Amino acid sequence: MLNSVLEYLNNYFFKYTSTAKEYSYAKDITFTTNNTMAGDFTDTFLVGEYVLVEGSRINDGVYLISAIDDTTITIDATVDLTIDTEPQIDCTITKLFIPKQLISLIAEIKDYNTNVTTGIASESQGNRSVSYGGSSGWKSAFSNQLSVYKKLRWC
Repeated sequence: MLNSVLEYLNNYFFKYTSTAKEYSYAKDITFTTNNTMAGDFTDTFLVGEYVLVEGSRINDGVYLISAIDDTTITIDATVDLTIDTEPQIDCTITKLFIPKQLISLIAEIKDYNTNVTTGIASESQGNRSVSYGGSSGWKSAFSNQLSVYKKLRWC
């Protein structure tokens, strides 16, 4: 859900210097198990930080660091190890600075998606029948709250 919301917002909450993204590191990493990456992570990342992985073949995305040491990052999600060449690859890992309020809102969106029913609702009264579209999804339900975080896309 986190990846979907950040993509919808067109905002990954990077910090920039005048010339480039700050806290963006090219790393030779190995996806060692379903939730770990091995590499040289000395003094680079902290537990509780969100990172964007780019440049992998199938595991690009946003992850929360749940544990770390000098050579291993454990993340809060399962990575895909089905491609033989995926385990060892050069990636770019960038620290994200996602506001706590947005993280809370994303938790609300997850709850909403779990509890909302979608589809068609119908009602009949005598010889008349009326059908209504179901829920239009989290984007429209949370558009007002999400709008403050949205970045414009420039052509």
